[in-house]
Amino acid sequence: MLLLLVFVFAAPIPMAEASGQKKTWQLKMHHHAGAYITKNALGGWAKRVENATNGSVKIKIFPFRALGGVTEGYDLVASGAADVAWTFTGFFPGQFLLTNIITLPFVTCPNATINSGILWDLTEKYPKKFAKEYAEVKLLVLHTSDPNIVGTTKNPVRTSKDLKGLNIRAGAGPLTSMVKALGANPQMVGVGDAYLAFEKGVIDGFISDWAVVDAFKWYEVINYYTTVALNNNCYWIVMNKEVWNSMPPDVQNQIMSVSGKAGATFIGGVWDAYTESTIKRVKAMPKKKILSLSGEEKARWRELAQPIWNSYIKKLEAKGLPGKQALEYLLKRVEECNK
Repeated sequence: MLLLLVFVFAAPIPMAEASGQKKTWQLKMHHHAGAYITKNALGGWAKRVENATNGSVKIKIFPFRALGGVTEGYDLVASGAADVAWTFTGFFPGQFLLTNIITLPFVTCPNATINSGILWDLTEKYPKKFAKEYAEVKLLVLHTSDPNIVGTTKNPVRTSKDLKGLNIRAGAGPLTSMVKALGANPQMVGVGDAYLAFEKGVIDGFISDWAVVDAFKWYEVINYYTTVALNNNCYWIVMNKEVWNSMPPDVQNQIMSVSGKAGATFIGGVWDAYTESTIKRVKAMPKKKILSLSGEEKARWRELAQPIWNSYIKKLEAKGLPGKQALEYLLKRVEECNK
């Protein structure tokens, strides 16, 4: 009986310590990405983390929605149901206000690599404000998509009048306001459900990036693409705080050496390559048309964006966030990159 009690109450010795091996972390990652982004962007980043930590941190990327729903990424990580997650900030209305300033209409550079780097620079400009925005988790990467386009099933869009009354899939936040300003009806439909909604005519089109067109085969049901560079989608990678705090400073530094701005621009570069291949695919397809706005029409759309900027800044300032300063900083960077 005494021997049994000793067996029950003796503290277990971690295998890594008992054998003298270094401690390792096997992490579960949640996401809702298509195959290309999963393999090349998320998988590429995860491999970089493994290499940077000399194998101490390995990230297993679970299949699409295997660990939870599309909009559950933040809660899954905060609760510990997932160790790491990648997802779209537009799924969380009002939660990432300072982050989503990069999603304001016409606050965008030509590609995801540049936009992603600028966004991370913004986090370093206001570190305490961003720390509060991600208080329950550890923020590892913030990045953007390539600039958003307008896609429609039946009606080509050359002016805002062509959007009037259409049901358009769009993310929450400033983009919703822009869709309304253009005279369309914003619809929140999951990426996995949108194809059927397009096919049945429940929604008439979308405002999003090129990557999603290929990832979810929207090119089969979307016939018209207007390249307006309307705004950016924004995404983050976060880690469970307890997991992060369990790691010594050297491992944390190794992870951040390939995350932060390095991770943002890496994923942005993968996104840009995907954009190019998707555009080539669509151009090669019969009966698909890629259109662009006239300079005059684009100026009209930009005018419609001004009240959205002003309203968003007021919302940020009311919560003690540097709305005006942050927007001025972004607009200066955007002006530089668009010269």
